[in-house]
Amino acid sequence: MKEATGVTILLCEDDEIVRGLYRKILELNGFAVIEAVDGDDAVAKYLENRDTIRIMVSDVIMPKKTGRQAYEEIKKTNGGIKVIFNSGYSSESTKKLQDDGFNYLQKPYEPQLLLAKIREVLAEESQV
Repeated sequence: MKEATGVTILLCEDDEIVRGLYRKILELNGFAVIEAVDGDDAVAKYLENRDTIRIMVSDVIMPKKTGRQAYEEIKKTNGGIKVIFNSGYSSESTKKLQDDGFNYLQKPYEPQLLLAKIREVLAEESQV
């Protein structure tokens, strides 16, 4: 079921297969997607598209910069950028993200869970 959202998501994922799957799920549900393959690419793509990106969905562990490092750099440009981190690993860094109150999903997860989390974050944004 496709819904017209008008929302652009920066999708940061170094695994090509996972990134393609997430992109397809998001696009089928009405989201525009800009893909990034690593942390440096995420920052560059954000800077190129900062006027359209509303939310960042990022793997925690990526080459060049972690998801959190990329987010912190992007946040310097846009302090209000929303982020959902995800990871297939359980580590101190993922525990710290959760402890710090970030939106977080543990891989693997059902597509509906990702979509629900995105809608939840966007709803919080509109209540501010």
